[in-house]
Amino acid sequence: MTQEKATPSGSPTVISQILVPTDLSAFSEQVLDYALELAKALGARIRLFHAAVQPDYEVPFLVSPGMRGAAAALVEKAAEVSAHIRTELEAICSRKYVFGVSIEYSMIDGRPAESIVEHAREVSADLIIMGSHSRPGVRHLLLGSVAEKVLRSAPCPVLIVHPRSE
Repeated sequence: MTQEKATPSGSPTVISQILVPTDLSAFSEQVLDYALELAKALGARIRLFHAAVQPDYEVPFLVSPGMRGAAAALVEKAAEVSAHIRTELEAICSRKYVFGVSIEYSMIDGRPAESIVEHAREVSADLIIMGSHSRPGVRHLLLGSVAEKVLRSAPCPVLIVHPRSE
């Protein structure tokens, strides 16, 4: 069953591809569960997405000889973190497949907000479902909000999920 809804032009819009950005936190997993329930009802697929800085293997060769060891160690650590993130994404997809919804993951090098918007375009996402921690006051002004930036420039509707108060 695929859910259709009318657009302002009157033509139906089918929600078949839902992009769910994750930072691998417990809250992100709550957002994914919400997205999976919605995807199941709509007959849609989930694309789990993480933006991360990938290691730059050229760095150790670009720095001074005295710094090469430290630069190489940083690149090695970044590669380990990247591999760990990939393993976590694979584990989440395996664990969440029990919902009966097709779920795949992508991992891209880049800044979260810009990467989410770019990836939504690349995969022709019909909907983005993401979390927002709703930072108050000055923290929000100084740090900005990934969700707010995505909301402003996304190529499709964005559904923002807030943490459950317990």
